[in-house]
Amino acid sequence: MIERPGRQNGSHFGIFLARPQSRGFIRAINKNPRQKPLNNPNILSNRRDVLSIIKAVRVLQKMIKTTAMRRVNAELDLLAPAPNECRSVVADSDEQWECIIRYQAGAAAHPVGTCKMGNPDDPTTVVDPYLRVKGIKGLRVADASVMPETTASNTMAPTIMIGERVADFIKTQRRKNK
Repeated sequence: MIERPGRQNGSHFGIFLARPQSRGFIRAINKNPRQKPLNNPNILSNRRDVLSIIKAVRVLQKMIKTTAMRRVNAELDLLAPAPNECRSVVADSDEQWECIIRYQAGAAAHPVGTCKMGNPDDPTTVVDPYLRVKGIKGLRVADASVMPETTASNTMAPTIMIGERVADFIKTQRRKNK
């Protein structure tokens, strides 16, 4: 619920890309392990993401025009005002929405894929299907970073599953080594 002076309580609809096409990166700056890496989420670097959000805005606009929503005086109200740069283009145009989106979009707190799991022959993977780090004996990664792509929901349950699975791998390996 959002409370605004002079208005009744209301609801808030957020638009989130479940499967963004944009890809960020994390890169070591140097060989010093204490040096923070360069972290670039690269939000909205793929134009298809912007177009998907604009499409969602249009669906929301249609939804607000329904009888049920008109009955409760629903309106589209940005949480922050449109930046001045966005006011110079035609109101409610795709151009204006792209400008607003680029100024107001942010990333959700579910980053994945920095230690991509996959086929050991794939040069873009960091861990194999058993979550072993390629080229380093005895090291595994068991968190959301091994997911090649984000899930279309919260990452907590799949991350727990990854931890449970790696525990099974380790137990099986120990039984074999006895």
